[in-house]
Order: sequence, then structure tokens, then C-alpha cells
Amino acid sequence: MNKKLIIALLTLLLSVCLSGCLTMSADELYALPRQSEAYLDLQTAIDEVMPADGQYSSPISGANQQPVQMSDLDGDGEDEALVFVKTADTSPLKIYIFDRVEDQYRNIAVIEGDGSAFARVEYAQMDGVGGQEIVVGRQISGQVLQAVSVYRFTDGAPNELMTASYSMFTLSDLDGDENRDLFLLRYGMEEQPGTAALYRCTEAGMERAPELQTAVTADTICYFASCSLTETARGILVSRVEGDALTTEIYTLQSGLFKRISTADDLNLHSGVLHGYNVYPSDADLDGCTEIPDLVQISGEEGELLEDTEYAIRWYSVEPNNKTSLRTVTYHSYASGWYLQLPDAIGTDFHVSRLNATGNMRGISFYEGKGTDSVDRLLVTIYAFSGSDRTNLASMDGRFPVATKGDITYAALLGNAAATRQITQEDIVGLFHFVHVDWNSGET
Repeated sequence: MNKKLIIALLTLLLSVCLSGCLTMSADELYALPRQSEAYLDLQTAIDEVMPADGQYSSPISGANQQPVQMSDLDGDGEDEALVFVKTADTSPLKIYIFDRVEDQYRNIAVIEGDGSAFARVEYAQMDGVGGQEIVVGRQISGQVLQAVSVYRFTDGAPNELMTASYSMFTLSDLDGDENRDLFLLRYGMEEQPGTAALYRCTEAGMERAPELQTAVTADTICYFASCSLTETARGILVSRVEGDALTTEIYTLQSGLFKRISTADDLNLHSGVLHGYNVYPSDADLDGCTEIPDLVQISGEEGELLEDTEYAIRWYSVEPNNKTSLRTVTYHSYASGWYLQLPDAIGTDFHVSRLNATGNMRGISFYEGKGTDSVDRLLVTIYAFSGSDRTNLASMDGRFPVATKGDITYAALLGNAAATRQITQEDIVGLFHFVHVDWNSGET
């Protein structure tokens, strides 16, 4: 087909489309898009089974907070619909499950339970068989503890595998078999210890490992997360704060045994509060694994964590056998929202000095060792510039830009100390990072 004929056909097609649009009425042009037939069919099926006193009841926490959710429960490649409802009868919380049969949604099962609200719901592969298990947390009226149940969907019906009380729960593949395990934490009350439990799915049901004691209480826990400890090991991290000290408990598996590691008692790693900010476990070197912090005083008098005392943070990876490996050392400026991974040439043998801030500039200088802020001991200075001329200021007088965030441009200047001969501008740019908000604690 020649080029002229193609152009002519495209022109004709465009004119037909335009003429069709021009003949549409104003009501047709501004009409809302119609719901799909599947959506209308599901709504009809829900209306048929919804009790007269029933109302939609969305889970109040977690990633799945919709009143109607979709998940492939039976592993057939098509999602089932789950509808969360609260009624006034003796088992008020109900999950109606609908499947599409012969192009129509039909209610095939109902899960009923006690409680005042759905606390959380998760879908996970837990048994190695096709389909997703349903993990449902429920709030129990007048009780601190909540209840969590796991259901396996087989032969068109949900089968309850377990129910237990909990304060917090998470799902994690601790044993590396590509199936998620259920970790439960129950707070201790006042002077009483709490407990931690791990459930793993087997052919016979949910198998519980021996419970472990934990020191966390509702008013001390501040961080709770599942993470990679190393490339081959995963763990659950639970941090608690008491005064200016922060201790992290690591729950993991070693040779198939559920164990607890305390950063203070078993690892001799100590974290705490820096200028009002809790120092939590973090992926400080951005390698995909979470490291455990250990505070090292770099200036000021030795002793308690004082607000005017500066600290470096040593970050360690932890293996299930309690072996630790130093991964990186950082200086964190939490208030300014950035941190610097320190080059190996610096380590922790440095002190810092804050520049006299002006209207559009502030900064921190790093010097070798302890003592005076002499020019020949200057390692590097990190600047933060604001204002309309910030880009130019970041590149003047030997400085070089390292990052921009919002209306702040960050720059650096290498000093004259002997260690800087081993450090390049590219090193500093690659080692400068922003502090990210931690969604497990709500803090930076």
C-alpha cells in the first residue's frame, strides 16, 4: 500500500471519528462512565445476601482497608470477592465470599466471628499450595488483646487453621521456603513479660514454635518490622525505648529453632536518642538489608547521652547465630533530614563543628580526631543553601553540589586533612543520603 493511500485512509478515519463526536448530545458528552457488568452483577449479589441490619465494615489498619476486596483464594487464576460486613447478631463480624460462576457472582461462603471491628486483613501464600490464605485480625470489645485467625480456602470453603490472641502481628518468610509465617507479639502488662509466637503452615495445619518471652509493653514499643537481616536470613525487629536507651529484640530462626536476640544483652550494641530522635534499625548502606545501630561518642565528655553531645553511628548486620559484621559508619543530622556515610579513611576518628548559620546557609564541618578546628585537620563540610541563589552558592569557592530536596540545595567542600587524599567528590556524592520517614514508627 503506497504512502498517499495510507494518508488518505487515516484522514477519512479521523473525519468519521470527529463527525461522530460532533453528533453526540451534550448529555452524552458529559455522562459519567458506566460501571462494568461484572461490578453491577457483584453489587446485585451483595444486595441479595446483605442482612437488614448489616453495614459495610472496612478493616481499620493495614494495607487492605476497602470494604470489598479481591484475592485469588483457590489458586484458579481468578479473584474471589470478599465483602466485610458488621451486623447486630451474636457473631457480628462477617466476611461474605463471592465467586464468579457462569459469568455471575454467587455467594459461596461466609466467615463469621466475634469482635467490634475488623482490625486488619492480609492475604498470603502460607502453605505452598495454590491460592492465598486469609489472615484476619479482629478487635475484641473491652479487651486490650485482639484475635487473629488464619483460613485456608479448599473445596470452595474456608477452613479455620488457627485463632490466637495478639497485640501486633506480621507475616514473614523466616525459614526461606517461600511461604509466609505468622509472627504474633503480645505485650506484657506492667512488670509481667510479654510473649512472642511463631506459626508456620503445614499439611496438618498451623504449627506453633515454643513461645519466647519479651520485655516489650504497650507503652515502650516504638518499632516493629519484618526485614532482611542478611542476603539469606530474615527476622522480626521489635524495638522498645526506656528513657534515653533503645533496645531491639530480633526474632529469627537458627537451624529451624525460633530464637530471640537482644541487641543490648546478646550483641552489646547500644542505641538511643540523638537530639530528640530515636535511632532505629535501618538500611543505612542501602544494600537491601536492615542494620542495627550502635552509638559511638565522637565529641563532648563521655557519659550519658546529652543533647549537646555528638555521636557517630556504627551499623551492624546480624546473623541468626548472633554473629555481627560492621557494614558502615554514619553521621546523622536527623533535624536537617540527611546523613553521611563516612568513608573508610575517616571511620569514627573525627569530631564535628557547626557553622554560624546565615539567612540562607547552614552547615557542619568534620575534623580529624578530637581537639581544635584547625584548617589542616578539616575533612569535609556539608552545606545546606536556600534562597533563589542556592544553586550558584553550592558551586562557589571550591564547593560542589551533592543533592537537592525541595527548596534546599546541599553541597560539600573537601578539606586539607591527610585522610581527604583518599576521598573524591564522587565519593561524597554517593555517600550523602536523605533520612526517610519510617512507616513502622512514623518518625524519621
